[in-house]
Amino acid sequence: MAAIGAVPRPAAAAQSRDVLAGRIEPARAGARVALERLAGDRWVLAARSRLRGGGRYRFVVRLGGAYRVRWRGLAGPVVNYPV
Repeated sequence: MAAIGAVPRPAAAAQSRDVLAGRIEPARAGARVALERLAGDRWVLAARSRLRGGGRYRFVVRLGGAYRVRWRGLAGPVVNYPV
C-alpha cells in the first residue's frame, strides 16, 4: 500500500513563499508527481515535478489556499496555506 505524506515548511523569512515537502512510499526517484490546488469545488493542477531519492518531493507555494499532492492516482492529505 502506498502512503503520501505532506508537511508545510515555511521558507526563510527573507523569502515571500512557502514550501510543501513530503515523501511517498514506496516510490522511485524520477516518478512524476503533481501539486493540486482547490479552486472553488474542484482540484486544478498547480505544478508538476519528479520525485527525488527516497520518494521525496518539494514544491514552492506562492498562493494561499488548499493544496494536495497526487501520485499515480492517489491523493495525499490536504494542506492549507498560509500556515
